[in-house]
Amino acid sequence: RVVRLNSDFGLANINQHIARIRVKDPSVFSDFVFHWLSQPSVRANYGLITTGQAYPQISLKQVRETLIPLPILEEQTAIATVLSDMDAELAALEARRDKTRALKQGMMQELLTGRIRLA
Repeated sequence: RVVRLNSDFGLANINQHIARIRVKDPSVFSDFVFHWLSQPSVRANYGLITTGQAYPQISLKQVRETLIPLPILEEQTAIATVLSDMDAELAALEARRDKTRALKQGMMQELLTGRIRLA
C-alpha cells in the first residue's frame, strides 16, 4: 500500500512493515513518485519480493534499490496533475454512488415497512 502524508503529520512509529520514502531531490516531483509507486504493476512487483507469511515485509535495501523512471520535472508535474485530477474525479463519483445507494436503501426500508405507500 502507498500512502501520502503531509509534512505536518507528526510523530509515528515505523517498523518492518512500513517504509518511509522522502523525496529530497528538487528535480523529482513527489506526487509523481507517489503515483508511480501506486501503480498495480509496481505494487505487484513488491508483492513478489516480500518476505514473511502472516505479515509480508519488504527490506529497506529493496526499497533503496528501486529504480523509478523519471521524465523531466515538467513532465512529472503534468503526469502527476492529470492523475491527481482523475483520482479526485473518481472519489467524487464514488461518493455520489455511495450517497445514491444510501438513499435507495432508505427508500426501500420506508416502502418495506409500510411507512410510505405507493398510490
